[in-house]
Amino acid sequence: MLLLAAAAVSCSSTGSVSSKNAHKTTVQAPSIYPDWFNRQNDFQADSLNFNAFATAIAADSTQSVHLAEKLARVHLEKGIDASLESLRVEAVKNQGRQSAYNKPSNIRALRNAAESLQQMASVEGVKTIKQASHYRSFVQVSLRKQKAGSTVAQALPASIKDLAELL
Repeated sequence: MLLLAAAAVSCSSTGSVSSKNAHKTTVQAPSIYPDWFNRQNDFQADSLNFNAFATAIAADSTQSVHLAEKLARVHLEKGIDASLESLRVEAVKNQGRQSAYNKPSNIRALRNAAESLQQMASVEGVKTIKQASHYRSFVQVSLRKQKAGSTVAQALPASIKDLAELL
């Protein structure tokens, strides 16, 4: 009970409080992230390109760039695959479950086409910084939507080629 009373007294205040810290400004350290690096999403698409981003840490700067690029390419593949799958699901809703869009061999062809795209992407941004005993690299890879669409169209059977045009 005594502790409770002491806590109540220490928390209440009847006088005015002044602080020397009231007028201090906080200075933030500069961001280590490059301006072009998307920290919120590892994949994004705009009207012209598919873009993917990754960061990696390694003891060697060359290795950190290699790892970040490899991961960015995986993000690109997964993002494009998700876009294609969304288009396929919408087509199944419109055409029905018995349509060519729901045929297992066509679904496999769609997945294989998406997988082949990551190697076509170009590296658009690289930044490496030294941190303590390691290096941290940031990488952006991009693929033109037009190029992705034409590549996917070549890999798909005629019955579902229109998905590539919607990409």
